[in-house]
Amino acid sequence: MFDKKTVFKGKKHSVTRNSSGHYQLSPLPTLDELDTFYKKDYYELIKKGGRAPELRRQMKKDKDSIREKKWLQANLYKDIMAVIQENFKRTTVRLLDIGCGTGEMIRYMSRQGVDVAGIEPYEKKKDFPRSRRGEIFSGTLAEAVRDCKKWKKSFDVVTIMSVLEHVQDPDKVISQAAEFLKPGKGLLCIRVPNDFNALQYYAQKALKADPWWVAVPDHLNYFSVETLQNYLSVRGFDPVYVTTDFPMEFFLLFGDSYVGNPDIGNECHRKRIAFESSLDPAYRRGLYQAFAKMGIGRNVMIFARARKA
Repeated sequence: MFDKKTVFKGKKHSVTRNSSGHYQLSPLPTLDELDTFYKKDYYELIKKGGRAPELRRQMKKDKDSIREKKWLQANLYKDIMAVIQENFKRTTVRLLDIGCGTGEMIRYMSRQGVDVAGIEPYEKKKDFPRSRRGEIFSGTLAEAVRDCKKWKKSFDVVTIMSVLEHVQDPDKVISQAAEFLKPGKGLLCIRVPNDFNALQYYAQKALKADPWWVAVPDHLNYFSVETLQNYLSVRGFDPVYVTTDFPMEFFLLFGDSYVGNPDIGNECHRKRIAFESSLDPAYRRGLYQAFAKMGIGRNVMIFARARKA
């Protein structure tokens, strides 16, 4: 399937397997190019449906936004809370969300009794709505490492959701995030798109299309279930919980071609919500863990603990 050195070759960029085992955009954009893109183009792309559909749906002020928030609370956030409860039996748990976005997740965790904090570089973006509790650091992760001395080695859980695919140096992000974890029992939670997986291969073959999940210039790293586990293991983290979520490629193979068509994409998303809402949460989690073992699912999420020296 996707086992070549180079899996995508465009006019200006390609996606190739790097020394860490996952795929990476080549050449990487410069920091100035990325800064310009995020300041000028990123949020317009989100609004038009070209990036971050979860975030776009949350930013809208309509019934779809309310539905999206309820769905995230009942599925993704509840699943994260279930892993936390399984691993930490004490009353108070501290969680840091790196790249906390609108703050919806830490707001939910706060309501569950978790002591929360967040880091968000785009904190002051004028049309970036806020819904949160807890202390928020407005700045980059590197700036938080430098300035938030009181946070060092103080969190039970550090979450990095939909971030690692965007950064030039994932190693640095992982090592900086680890500085905030309590030694011994702290859990690092990584969630990224599950890219170049088997269902994408079959869907791409059926559609006779280029890999539509390659997003230039902002998606720099392309992980899968297997490569993310290997990546964390090499860096001293042992997986505690591995899962994926609904394989949206099913719809493409059904004939519902949502690629480049937001209306069809929204309808597919509504069907996904209906599917997940019909299942008992524990059964759904078991199903998605089984999907993870097969390497399928639109996103992969791994909780991992630093290996004892």
